[in-house]
Formats: sequence, structure tokens, C-alpha cells
Amino acid sequence: MLSRGKSRPLLLFYILVSYVLLQFGWWSYMLVQLNNEVHQQKLLLIELKQSYNTASTGSADLLREKNELDSRLAMRRMMILGEGAVFLALLTWGIMQTRRSFKREAALAARQRNFLLSVTHELKSPLASARLMHETILHRNLPPEILREMIRDATDEIDRLHLLVDNILTAARIENHTFAVHKELLDFSALVEDTITKSGSIIRQTHTLKTVIIPGIMAEADKIVFPSVLNNLLENAQKYAPKKCAITVELTTEQKSIRLRVSDEGPGIPDHEKAAVFEKFYRIGNEETRQSKGTGLGLFIVHSLADAQGWKIRIEDNHPQGAVFVIDIPTTNS
Repeated sequence: MLSRGKSRPLLLFYILVSYVLLQFGWWSYMLVQLNNEVHQQKLLLIELKQSYNTASTGSADLLREKNELDSRLAMRRMMILGEGAVFLALLTWGIMQTRRSFKREAALAARQRNFLLSVTHELKSPLASARLMHETILHRNLPPEILREMIRDATDEIDRLHLLVDNILTAARIENHTFAVHKELLDFSALVEDTITKSGSIIRQTHTLKTVIIPGIMAEADKIVFPSVLNNLLENAQKYAPKKCAITVELTTEQKSIRLRVSDEGPGIPDHEKAAVFEKFYRIGNEETRQSKGTGLGLFIVHSLADAQGWKIRIEDNHPQGAVFVIDIPTTNS
């Protein structure tokens, strides 16, 4: 249901549309009536001429003039109907486009509000956890093994915070068109493995992380940008897949491309939402009942960075359940 603030502009829009349509109908009616009145006056004039049967105008000429007048009346009616139909079609198209824009802006505004609420929670949660762990370390004498575990957990929370802040800054640079990629030919297999090594510890705390990576694959990529692509795909899989399920990263070669696949065993993505998930702030499901955390920036960044490097990304269904994000990378001609 629309709130009062959202519905007021839409209500004013509908009032304006109703007024325009009423005016269009009224002026069309008036134009037809005026045309009929002019026609009747000219017919009356012809009948008067015929009744007097003047010497300068014969009956045949008056009949021909009457037929020409009827023909012009029919032509004017067709012209009014044709131009009116075109105007009405353009008006209807404009109304539908404006209404669609209203709804799109309202949906974007709602997603932005949800983003602000989500990002506040996402920022505070790792900060609070890291602070609690550090205070425990400072004020208590802990066994070495517990101390190492708490330091590792605090480091993971800081890494989560770093990824979130990096996503916010990256999304802002993408929106402002100030983000540039610098591709170079590199060992892509090693880059994928290095990225998984650095971020995999967080994934393995809740899920089973599997990798199938063919060694020695060369590709043109930005080695600074790529980790953000893979990390966001892994975070998305971790977020939606049930705990203890497998998350699989595969790097293989096809006939004309290199293929990177990140698959999970979560609920999957409905077909009608597979394109929308790459929009900024978009999140699957009902915002009021959603349980998963997130800001709606991860997949937007993935799609934007993949597109900037000339890569194609798509979503497939995993079997028996889950989603598979597939990135096709053009091969180099060496």
C-alpha cells in the first residue's frame, strides 16, 4: 500500500490526466458540432438558391455543389477522427510512460530507504563484534588458543566491514562514472585462487567451499577490480544458501571463452527477478519479511564491473536447487 507521501503526487497526476482527457473529449465534440453547423448553414444556402432557381445557377449545378459539400463534410469527419486517434494514442503512451516513471521512482526511493536501514545495521554489527572481542582480549587473561581464535574472528569482522565500505565507495564511483578498469594479460587461475584464499576463511565458517580451477588459464582482467567481483558473488551465495551447504567456484575453458561459475544450494532466484537482481539496491523478496542481511549493492557492482571489462554475466538454475552465476570472459588471441 502506498503511503500518504507517495500517493499524493500520483493522485495529482491522475487528476491532471482526467482533466486532459475530459478536455480532449469536450473539444472533439465541439469541433464536430461546429463542423456540422457550418455544413447545415451551407446546405440551407443551397436550398435557398434552389428554391429561387436563379438564372445564373442551374439545378444541376446546385445539386453538384450539394454533393461536393457532403463529400467535404465526410472528409473533415475522417480527418478529425484520424487526428484525434493519433493524439489519443500519443496521449495514452505518454500517460503510461509517466505512470511507469512514477512507479519506478517510488520503488527506487523505497529501496534507497531500505538501503540506509540495512547499511546502518551492517556497519554497526561488525564494529560491535570487533569491539567486544578486543575488550575481552584486553581485560582477560585468555589461553593462547582462545586468544588466537578471537583475534581471527575480530579480523574477519574487520574484513566484512572493509568489504561493505569498499562496496559503498565502488557503487558511488560507478554511479558518478569515475570508475575505470585497467585490463592486462595475467594468470587468471592464480588470481581466482588468491582471491579465494584471502576471503575463503569467512565462507568456510558457515559453508563448505569447493573449488574446481583449471591451472594456467590466461585472461585479460583488472587484478585490482576482479576480487570485488568474486568476493561479492561468494558473499551473495553465503547470504542466501543454508548453512553447511556447498558453495562451488569453477573456472574452466570453453570454445570461445573462459567460464567462471559460482553456484550455491540456496532457494534460487525466480525467473522474473533474474534481471532485476543486478539493479542498484534491489533485493529479492518482501522487505518486511526478509531474514537475510545485505544492502543490495553486491550484484549491482558485480554486473557493472563485469560489463566494464567486456564480460557477460547471467544467472542459471542450480540442480536440484540454488542459483549459478556464470561469467563468460573472452579468450585472448595469442
